Amino acid sequence: MFSLVRTRAGIARSCLSSTSLVPRRTGLGHTRPYYEEPNAARKPVTRARRSFTPAHKRTALSAPTARAVDMAHELVSHGAPKPDKPFSSFSNEALNNWIRLALQTTDPPATPGQYSLAKKLIAKGVPGAQLREGMSYHEMAEWLDTVKDATGIWFHEMTKPPAAMREALASVGALKRAAQFAASSGLTPPYNEANASVADVTDFIEACHNELLKQGKPAYLAREENRDATPTEGQKKWLKRNGVELPESATRGEASDKITEMQKEILVKLAQPKGESGGETASGAIETSVQSEVVDGSAEVVVEESVGGEAVEGSVEGEVVEVSVEVEVEESDAVQGSVEGDAVEQSAEGAAVEESEQPESTDGIVHGEPVEESVPEEPVDGSVQGEPAEESGKDEPADGSAGERPSWWGRLTDKSN
Repeated sequence: MFSLVRTRAGIARSCLSSTSLVPRRTGLGHTRPYYEEPNAARKPVTRARRSFTPAHKRTALSAPTARAVDMAHELVSHGAPKPDKPFSSFSNEALNNWIRLALQTTDPPATPGQYSLAKKLIAKGVPGAQLREGMSYHEMAEWLDTVKDATGIWFHEMTKPPAAMREALASVGALKRAAQFAASSGLTPPYNEANASVADVTDFIEACHNELLKQGKPAYLAREENRDATPTEGQKKWLKRNGVELPESATRGEASDKITEMQKEILVKLAQPKGESGGETASGAIETSVQSEVVDGSAEVVVEESVGGEAVEGSVEGEVVEVSVEVEVEESDAVQGSVEGDAVEQSAEGAAVEESEQPESTDGIVHGEPVEESVPEEPVDGSVQGEPAEESGKDEPADGSAGERPSWWGRLTDKSN
């Protein structure tokens, strides 16, 4: 009898301590059977749910993410070779390698993730003058890499300390770091250093980062106590990537000053928009505007032309006149974007606009032979003094894609989200 009680007690202790084999780790007396009948009311497992694996648990043999599978299908639709088996059967590492190789020969449109990332960077103060609709994947990737080199900031939001640490008092080093950012950005700390918390200092440093970018300054500061040390590996890689070799005797402070100087130059370039002549716009029409003044100064003629075939309007002494001519543009040098000419020669039955030795603009570069375009005649309705005539319609390319933008483009400039 006593041995039977001991046996039962041992079984009970074993079940209480080893519940990993029991579903949902329930205790003794509340166990479930090892086999459960399938529940028809359960939500079916979709591909996205089945393939999702947290980033910290993802391995090379894990299932690929839904975003990677969608990217692979996008590459196939733009000319990448299609594999024999479906992308969902690839491993995570195999699909990433396939995408990396496919991107070397394929240039799909920029992804919504790239546009979302660009929106976050613009919200932080990065100049977005070079962004335009219809950018390709590689163009957007190059812009993002340039922004990273120019600003030295994180692509994503700053890492926030845990909630338990945010209420703790800030360290002396954090307060000193915040004071350096305050002196560089011109902001005043909104806290008292005697009782400032980690959250106060972290939020203030992030605000200084954004303010430095809005002022066109790099959001990087070298610590004063480390300026005499040797340059870091990150500094060496940054300078080597941008074509600068550090001497062996260079210090960390000298490398930091050189990086800051080059970052300012890159920010200036980012603030200058690229010309439409550098690539075809989304509507497919390359517009060239030529502005000139008549030598005698009695009249000002403005000639506007486009590949789509807009009417040519001449404004002479405030009166709109109809010009029904064929315009031939002869360029001796590469004319970039909009060019201001010295003189416009027009004839009664066929005007030729001759541009010689025009100054190059910084918008873009047009290479090739002189452009010869014929402008169809379109009547100009109305002759109201001082106001241009209204046209009956707008130019649209043959494919009907004029003015269309990607569905995610509106989020790029909408900072309310």
